[in-house]
Amino acid sequence: MNETNLSRRAQYHSKKPKKKRGGGLSKLIAVLVTVVILVSALGLFMWHTQEEKAKETFQAKASELQTSVQKDLEKSGIPLTPQTKGDWENQVISFLPTEENAAVDNLTGELDSLVKTAQKKLGDQLGRVIAYIDVHHVTDQLTEYLPTATLYTWNKSKESFTEKDFTSENVSYINQSTQQALTAADLFPERADLLGMFSVLQQKILDQSADGSKVIDAVLNLARPTTDDLNFTYAADKITVHLGENETGVSDVEIPFTDISPYVNSSFVDPANLTDPNAQLDPNKKYIALTFDDGPSAAYTPQLLQTLESNDVKATFFTVGENVSGNEAILQKILADGNEIGNHSWDHPDLASLATEAVEKEIRDTSKAIYLATGQLPHLVRPPYGSANAETAEAIGLPIINWNLDSTDWELQGNPSAIQQKVLGNAYNGAIILIHDIHESSVQAVPGIIESLKAEGYEFVTVSQLLGGTKPLYQYFGLYQGKNDSRLVK
Repeated sequence: MNETNLSRRAQYHSKKPKKKRGGGLSKLIAVLVTVVILVSALGLFMWHTQEEKAKETFQAKASELQTSVQKDLEKSGIPLTPQTKGDWENQVISFLPTEENAAVDNLTGELDSLVKTAQKKLGDQLGRVIAYIDVHHVTDQLTEYLPTATLYTWNKSKESFTEKDFTSENVSYINQSTQQALTAADLFPERADLLGMFSVLQQKILDQSADGSKVIDAVLNLARPTTDDLNFTYAADKITVHLGENETGVSDVEIPFTDISPYVNSSFVDPANLTDPNAQLDPNKKYIALTFDDGPSAAYTPQLLQTLESNDVKATFFTVGENVSGNEAILQKILADGNEIGNHSWDHPDLASLATEAVEKEIRDTSKAIYLATGQLPHLVRPPYGSANAETAEAIGLPIINWNLDSTDWELQGNPSAIQQKVLGNAYNGAIILIHDIHESSVQAVPGIIESLKAEGYEFVTVSQLLGGTKPLYQYFGLYQGKNDSRLVK
């Protein structure tokens, strides 16, 4: 080959395109980028799909929750309308009665405050705040309205809600007949009921006091409440009476309904929180109550107590105030043995003949003496000679206990046998027997009376056990055909 051809061949080869290096890497990078984009897109799609599914699950569960709560609330029988505020992530759903209701109107501000507290706790989390006035029928006549906000926080991993209640201390109790807030007149419809509650309140003040002897005068001098001025808070099982500042040093007194069952209107109290004061008597048995007036007597009452104790008999002692001093130990034993003590005035006057202030002093001074001796205020009164009128009964302010079997032992002194015969010849089921523990022959007659009446099948009980619930302004004479023989004092 000549040089010319060689030169031409060289030129030809020099003009051929050279192969590019790295072309495969570029393609690989392009493919990888594409894959990344596709994977990212797929991941984004799948994430979006999962989020949508999670959102749908949350909303479905939230809808189920709302429906469930609404069904529960509708059991109250009060028509409700749901009101919804906020976005799907953290809505507030309020259920309020559709009908106008004074209780609800008074509680909406409290409900709004609870909602704000729940919302603050929820923050940016998924959830629901469901607010409502919780309605509970205490009785057919009384309904409880309680502001409640429930926070439901969504747990995504468990696909369920956690629950927390925010409730108010401000509860309304509504008389269904009047559609107004419960009043003292609703709870204590008679003056007698209010006075009965007041006597329980006085004892509870003394029980709360560090030293009742220092405040006994202030307690006994407390103004009796009226239904217009009684300041109280109602709860399912009790009332709390708010006295404000006063000389007793006790401003708030809790009184369980079980302690005032005879006095409260049962239409406004759950029956589970009341007691039947007559439930302890068996209608198939015969009962009788021994009562002893005018003591205590240092000479004869201890002998009487020994007789009662040895025969397992309980009785009621109506004590004269001026006889307490020096006989405190006797009164303490009376109570320790399971007997009860009543008030029989200070010095045995005819109370119906006295001015109101004098009657009040007779009763107050005697109650004070009995309390200082025993720590217990008497809750029954026997006016001397059984003498009382409407004004006397109001001044006394406690149930009045008379009798339906008079032993006339005051006429038959010196003749225990005659006293026995008078009682045994007139005894009957439900009788309250009047005897005096200041006479020797009267105390001597008691063992025979107990023995004979027990042989006839009688059981001995205190006046309170026999009569059950008794009220101020009424006088009681025992049982008649199994029911209290009572009447309003006029």
